[in-house]
Amino acid sequence: MINESALRSPHLGRANIVMLVAGSFLATIGRGATLPFLPLFLHNQLGMSIIDTGTVLTLSMVAGILLSIPSGKLANHFSHKKLLTLSLLVFALAFIILGSVYSVVVFVISFTLINCAYALYSTIIKCFISDNFHEGEKTKLFSLNYTFINIGWMAGPAIGAALSRSGTFIPFALSALTGLLAMALTARLKVRATASDQHSRAGNSHPGDKKRFMLLLVFTAAIFLGSFVFDRFASCISQILMVDSDAGIISRIISLLITTNALTVVLFQYAIGRWLERVTDRQGFLLGTLGLIVGLFLFSQAERSLPLWIVGMFIFSFGEIIFMPLQYRVIDRIAPAQERAFYFSFQNLGSLGGAINPVITGVLLTLLPRGDVFAVLIAASLVCCVVFQLGLLLVRRQSGPG
Repeated sequence: MINESALRSPHLGRANIVMLVAGSFLATIGRGATLPFLPLFLHNQLGMSIIDTGTVLTLSMVAGILLSIPSGKLANHFSHKKLLTLSLLVFALAFIILGSVYSVVVFVISFTLINCAYALYSTIIKCFISDNFHEGEKTKLFSLNYTFINIGWMAGPAIGAALSRSGTFIPFALSALTGLLAMALTARLKVRATASDQHSRAGNSHPGDKKRFMLLLVFTAAIFLGSFVFDRFASCISQILMVDSDAGIISRIISLLITTNALTVVLFQYAIGRWLERVTDRQGFLLGTLGLIVGLFLFSQAERSLPLWIVGMFIFSFGEIIFMPLQYRVIDRIAPAQERAFYFSFQNLGSLGGAINPVITGVLLTLLPRGDVFAVLIAASLVCCVVFQLGLLLVRRQSGPG
């Protein structure tokens, strides 16, 4: 478990850790209770076609991610605690509006605000971990936080589906309530004066920051490729299977894959996070890439073999488990103290890789046999690893000997 004596300040202990992960868990339940059902909401309540639904959701998600970058810049100059409270308040109010005002324009604005607010919230959580815990604790905490986010994603859709039977607005009300509960928890965080606070007030700038920003671009490109491979794996594999499989087989395989992935992440993420403290970033990314590649290869050979799909997903999930905390760790290590929030928010651009995956997969399936799409994903995994290794090499060269 987290070693309380390893924390930088005696008043920052297990209570803070519990409030952090509980806040992430609640906010994720809020998202999970409604987000999977938004396409149906748009179709039934706003009369939108399938194509228009996809366009509106993608536009709102991309806009939210892009808006989170300047908001991350602001986070370098304002209290993290106040920004956490503000982001969750916007998150809750936007869900109320989303479920009560049936307008496409209002939907786009509200959903964009939800995505932007959650991106800012997750950015500040990373900054809080980075500012308040020792190097040896950070990867474990990133992993623990990601574990509870996945537990939230397991519980949220089931809760939302059950509540939707009582009325269309009920899941949105639950999402707003979880946002307010998360806000109440984060308001109790004990925050000390951090190095990033002191540097941001001083407004210091260093010549080396431009080199660090170049490293940020390199690592964000790698995160983009990783996100493309594993962030939307369920929809990607569903599209591939649609080429020559019936709906019943597709539904069965996808359900098994989602369950296997969720259980693997929940059961092993924290343990892997602790193990990652003992390996270098280079070794970690190599092992993560190996997991992704082996998993994708097994997918390409599985056809209708359910055991092979499950084994492939189990191995593929380990690649995801390794990548997630490592990508936060490398950003944390290159970020100047006065720009940490901006670096973490800029890193969110990498999630656009997952956002464009359905479109790219669709195009590839019109041009290539379905098996070749897995080869493209394997190639993307390899390029992702190469770009990460290049970034790590540049870090060592800038750091100099030792």
